[in-house]
This record gives sequence, structure tokens and C-alpha cells, in this order.
Amino acid sequence: MPCLRECLPKRRHQGRRIVMKVFIEETNKKAAIRFEGTARQLLKRLKINPATVLVARNGKLISLEDKLSDSDDIKILEVFMGG
Repeated sequence: MPCLRECLPKRRHQGRRIVMKVFIEETNKKAAIRFEGTARQLLKRLKINPATVLVARNGKLISLEDKLSDSDDIKILEVFMGG
């Protein structure tokens, strides 16, 4: 798993830095990162196989093509299969 801290230009909103909150269920890790792009691009950056997870933004499931921004609260949830 790569380091979740990113060194990107600092954006501010009312004097505070804007960062995306990310929770990765598989590793039970939380992080605050700077990112803008699609959910698929975020998973690629985090080296997570998109076929093994679901992505939720602000409590709602989203598609891999949905755009994300720094102010989002993201949860990357494991998909379980069995038989």
C-alpha cells in the first residue's frame, strides 16, 4: 500500500486546507489526502483492484466513473463473495 499523504498544491476554504477523508475497510486505515479525479483513478493511485471493492462518497455508493474532490468523505469497502 503506498503512502496516502500527497504533496500537492494546498487549497484552502475559509482559511482551512481542504482534504479528502479516505477510509479503507480492508486495512482499517484512515487518511486525509489531496485528490481530484474519478473513483477509478483514486483506486489506481492507491493500488487497489476495483473489482474487489465498492466506493462510497459521503455515505452513498458511487460508480467508478464518478468524479471526486478534496471535500469528499470516501469509504472503500470490501466486496465479499462466497458459494
